[in-house]
Amino acid sequence: MLLRKAVSARCGVQGGFSVALKCNPRFNSGSYVRTVGAASLTKQSATLHPDIGKVLYTQEQLEECLQRLGSQIGRDYADKHVVVIGVLKGGFMFCADLVRHIHPVPSIMEVDFFKASSYGSGMETSGRVKLDSGFDISSLSGKHVLVVEDIVDSGLTLTNVVALLESKGHASSVKVCTLLDKRARRKVQFEADYVGFTCPDEFVVGFGIDYSEMYRFLPYIGVPTEAAIARVAAEADSTRAARMRRLVEDNEVFVSDDERGKEGETAQRG
Repeated sequence: MLLRKAVSARCGVQGGFSVALKCNPRFNSGSYVRTVGAASLTKQSATLHPDIGKVLYTQEQLEECLQRLGSQIGRDYADKHVVVIGVLKGGFMFCADLVRHIHPVPSIMEVDFFKASSYGSGMETSGRVKLDSGFDISSLSGKHVLVVEDIVDSGLTLTNVVALLESKGHASSVKVCTLLDKRARRKVQFEADYVGFTCPDEFVVGFGIDYSEMYRFLPYIGVPTEAAIARVAAEADSTRAARMRRLVEDNEVFVSDDERGKEGETAQRG
């Protein structure tokens, strides 16, 4: 219900037209219509964001997936002390919904989140990772860890995350649950322990997955149109350029010609 309210608020105005969500007595079952002017639209068209070309996984499919994974995880961890760790930011929505579907509930279940930063040269990740400084890896000692991720693609980052949690966290076990598995992009041998969907090699957004911080709020997973991708990319470039100009004007930051357009690559003058 809260998610639908959030979606309603985010999509309140589209293309200059006021958009209202009308509830009927069957709202809790997901039956509702959107009205634009005098026209009523079906649920399918109502929930489809104008930037999305097609839906890969509907709300109903995601719910079925959560129930299936929740049952599998509940059986496997029924008598264990488990720490469920969501990988930010993309995994926040999946993780939050997943823990509510885990049944039977483990004897002890903690929920935590971390950011895992990959680093390498150029545009390619090496898979080497570091966790954000606020995460206490020592707290995992002797516990069973379930890492919850939105997408597994190359497998590089998660291979190293698992190794890090085992070696430095001294966890009793480390398993991975992913919503989407893009096997076509795999670069190393890596198998998630729990998989929601084997995903085609397409650019996807929604259900926590973003493109330049957009589309996370969508209650389904879809493929944005090429026009939307180009527009968001242009907006992101414009935002970065504006931020760089403010840094130069407000903080007297010197930016060389080679560095322009590269966020964060600045040098303090003096």
